Amino acid sequence: MWPARSVFLCGNCHRWNSPFGARNHNEWIDFKEWEHTAFFVGSALSYRTERWWATLTVLPQVYGKNFGENPDDEPALVLDQHEKINVRLLVGVSF
Repeated sequence: MWPARSVFLCGNCHRWNSPFGARNHNEWIDFKEWEHTAFFVGSALSYRTERWWATLTVLPQVYGKNFGENPDDEPALVLDQHEKINVRLLVGVSF
């Protein structure tokens, strides 16, 4: 399976920032069969310096669809491969 991801963050880029976040996760089997899609929307908290940055995101799954089988018996979410709330800590270093 191959995951496809897209992330969108917006807001002011000062040391502290509280941007809006959205993520769409899709999985394709051998680039031929679309297995599922899951949409996450929420907020984040970001901190930035000249040399590094960190962002904590809290994104609840607002919609999901399994194409084909529905192993989790949930028509509007994908719970067999994702959680109801996605929490991530992203850290980067500038060089």
